[in-house]
Amino acid sequence: MDIEGAFNIVGKFGRFQSYCFLVFCLFQTFLALQMVLMTIIGATPEKITNSRGKIESDSNTIISEWDLFKYTEVPSFIQSIFMFGVLIGNLIFGSLADTHGRKKVCNKALFLFVFTSFLTTFANNYVVLGIIRFFVGVFLGGVGLISFVQCQELLGSSVWTISGCVLPVFFAIGISILAGIGSCVSDWRNVCLITSLPGFLLCLAYIPVPESPRWLYSRGKVTEAEDVMKFLAAKNGIQCRTLTLKPKPNMDDMKKGGKSYGMLSLFSPRPLMIRTLVMGFVWFTSSFVYYGLTMNAGSLSSDRFTSLALIGLVEIPALLLCGVIITQPW
Repeated sequence: MDIEGAFNIVGKFGRFQSYCFLVFCLFQTFLALQMVLMTIIGATPEKITNSRGKIESDSNTIISEWDLFKYTEVPSFIQSIFMFGVLIGNLIFGSLADTHGRKKVCNKALFLFVFTSFLTTFANNYVVLGIIRFFVGVFLGGVGLISFVQCQELLGSSVWTISGCVLPVFFAIGISILAGIGSCVSDWRNVCLITSLPGFLLCLAYIPVPESPRWLYSRGKVTEAEDVMKFLAAKNGIQCRTLTLKPKPNMDDMKKGGKSYGMLSLFSPRPLMIRTLVMGFVWFTSSFVYYGLTMNAGSLSSDRFTSLALIGLVEIPALLLCGVIITQPW
């Protein structure tokens, strides 16, 4: 049988796969905390008058701590550096995950992501903060890309539409959680600490998650793919001792046979090139608008925390609606 037939036996969304899916959902929440962090720690504090008539800031952000009131564009510049890191991380770790496996690469990227996020707490000036946030972006780009793919590859293809729409819901929830943290915690260093420490628990939760059997199978590692499928079956409470996958040539054999696929393969033949360019344009425009609104939530109303929370919450019905719409035979 092929890999999809094996999922029909071991379960498309069994008990253990539900655990794996939950872990990847929490990944999305943690990613959101770091992706949108600068909207909280880089906000310009409002001036208030205390009981003694003295004017002071309502919160301690990098603007007030480093006296950047005349340079309020610094947080935006740091966020741009961060997003450039995300781009680099996508390119580097995406390729590494295809070559060395989802689990092995994501495991290392996740720890480095959590660790650099934790280091944000101790930045002593905006230059150091920019450097740290760049590396946070690099590792976030890797974790975000690999975790989404690995999550889908551990499930049966018939549930991909639903799982692919539910995962971003937890990203939206993460944005709203960050707004709540920002409204309750006035010091930016404490915000960084609170939003980074749960990542170490995620590292532990990720340990039982196995390698992607689809990746193993695509690389011609049939025996290892069978072992993972049997592991999933056992964890799902299904007796499956004689699961056998049909042999598949690995990538090295395909290359020797003259067939080699890479990024440039997306631009040949012509129909595939057109689809690639169209999807790239759609993704660019959607991201441009999405992050433009999200990162400027503070300017949408007088209460930046409420604005940020609503921006996250409004995504949830939209994402669930997408799950229904894209399954329709238009």
